[in-house]
Amino acid sequence: MDLDPTEPLRISRFTTVTWEAGELVVRNLRSGRALVCDDAALVQVLHWFRVPTSPAQVDARGGARELGVDVIAACRTLAAAGILVRPEQESRPPDVHGPLDPSSYWAAPELALQQYSRECRPQTLARYRFEGLTRSEPHAKPPMSGTGSGNGSGNGSATAIALPVPEPAAIDFWQVLLRRRSFSPPSATISLDQLGEFFHWTARSWDARELDDGRVLQHRLYPSAGGLYAHEIYPVVSPGAVEGLAPDVYHYCPQRHALEPLGAEASLVAELIERGASVSAAKGGAELPLIVLLVTSRIARVAYKYDHIAYVSQLKDVGCLYAYFYLVATALGLAPCAYGGGFETELLAGLTGVDPLSEPIVGEFGLGGLDPAATPEPPWPILSAPRSGDG
Repeated sequence: MDLDPTEPLRISRFTTVTWEAGELVVRNLRSGRALVCDDAALVQVLHWFRVPTSPAQVDARGGARELGVDVIAACRTLAAAGILVRPEQESRPPDVHGPLDPSSYWAAPELALQQYSRECRPQTLARYRFEGLTRSEPHAKPPMSGTGSGNGSGNGSATAIALPVPEPAAIDFWQVLLRRRSFSPPSATISLDQLGEFFHWTARSWDARELDDGRVLQHRLYPSAGGLYAHEIYPVVSPGAVEGLAPDVYHYCPQRHALEPLGAEASLVAELIERGASVSAAKGGAELPLIVLLVTSRIARVAYKYDHIAYVSQLKDVGCLYAYFYLVATALGLAPCAYGGGFETELLAGLTGVDPLSEPIVGEFGLGGLDPAATPEPPWPILSAPRSGDG
C-alpha cells in the first residue's frame, strides 16, 4: 500500500497480540491478517505507535537504527495488515448525523469472540480434545449444602429442601405467548410450591442415560448443546421473597429437584439483591421480595467435547433457558425479568469455593410474585394477531 512517512499512524484498536504454539502473533481482528513476530524489534515498533506518530518521526529518533529496523518497510507491512491505521480511520466522523463505520459498534473482545466461534468446521466441532487427558465432568454436582459460612442465615449446616412436584395445569399456551413481558420490580411474595413448580418446568433434570464411554447425558425440558446441560442455578432469595424460605443463596439441584442452602452472609445476600434491583432500575433495593437466579456454566463439561464453541454454546443455552423462564413464569402468574449483567463470578465463587474459571456466571434473571392490584397495564395492548404494517 502507499505510505506517506510524514502521516501519523497508530495501532488499531482491533489489534491483538497472542501466544500461539510458541510464536508471538500480532493480528488485526477487522482485516483478519496476522503477522508472526519472529523479531523482537517488531514489538518495539508497535510500542512506538501506541499513540499517533509518523514513521518519519520514529525513524528520526535513532532508536530504530540501533535495533536494525527499517521503520518505513515495517510500517508498510503493518499498515497493509491493518495493524497500523490512520487515527481518523477508527474515530467518529465530524458529521454526527452521518453513518458510522460498522466497526464502530464493536469492542475488540466481542469481535474476537465472534470470529473465534465462527472459525469451527463441522469435522472439528466435536473433537473431544481432552479425552485421555482427564475425565469428563460428571453430569451432577456433589451436594453443596453448607458450603458458605452460615453466619448470615444460620443455614451453614442445613440439609437440602425438597421441592414439591406439581401436576400439569390446563393452560392456553398461545395466551402465555401473548402475555409474556418483563416485570420489575416484583410486587408480592411467592410460595415454595410456586418456586418448586417454576423449577420443575424449567430446569429440572427429567432423565439421564449413561453412554458406552461412561459419559452421562441428561434430559431437561429446554434444549442444550450436545445434551450436556452444564448450567447450574443459584437462587438468591431476599427476606420475604418466598414464604417459609430463609434469605440465603441456594443451589438448585436439578437431579433431586431440591434447594441446597449455602449459608451465605446476610451482607452478601443483600448486595446481590441490591444489584439485581439496580440492574433492572427497580426501587426498593434489598427490601424487595426478589429472587435473583444466577446461572453458571460448568464449562469443562462442554469444552471436553466441543472446540471453539464451548463458551458461546453456553450463551445460546442461556437464551433457551431464559425463554423457558419467561414462559413458565408467565403461565404461573409470576414476575420475570432478564438482566443484562452486573454480577461478577468472583462474588459467587467466594461463597461456593469454586474456581471462577471452572464455573463462570453466564446469566442472571429476576423472579418474584405479582400483585394483580399493583400490576401496571402493559404499554401496548395484548393482541390476538400482529398488527399490519412495519411492526
